[in-house]
Amino acid sequence: MADNGGQAAVRSKAAVPSDEDALVDEMRAILKSDPKRAEELGRSYQERFPNGARLDEADALLVYALYNQGLFDGAQLEAIRYFKSHPGGKYTEKLTRLSGMRPPRNR
Repeated sequence: MADNGGQAAVRSKAAVPSDEDALVDEMRAILKSDPKRAEELGRSYQERFPNGARLDEADALLVYALYNQGLFDGAQLEAIRYFKSHPGGKYTEKLTRLSGMRPPRNR
C-alpha cells in the first residue's frame, strides 16, 4: 500500500481558500494547532485582499500566529504594523497585551 500522507500534506499546504471569509475562518481555526500555516494564510490574505473587509482581523490573527510560533520579535513588528494600519482597530487592546507594544499616540 502506498503512503500518500506526504502528497496529502503538500496538497493541503497549497490549498488556500479562495474567498476572504473562508481564509480568515480557517486561519482562526488553526491558529493554535498549526500557527505556521495560519501565518501563511495571513500573509496570503494581505497579498490577495489588501483592502479586504476582514483585514483588521486577519492582521491581528497574523500577530497571534507569529506569537504562537515563538517568533516574538516578528509578532511585535506585526503588532506595530497593525497599530499603524488600523488606528483604533478592534484588536488594539488585545494586541497591546499580547505583544507588550503600544499604539502610537495621535499628535
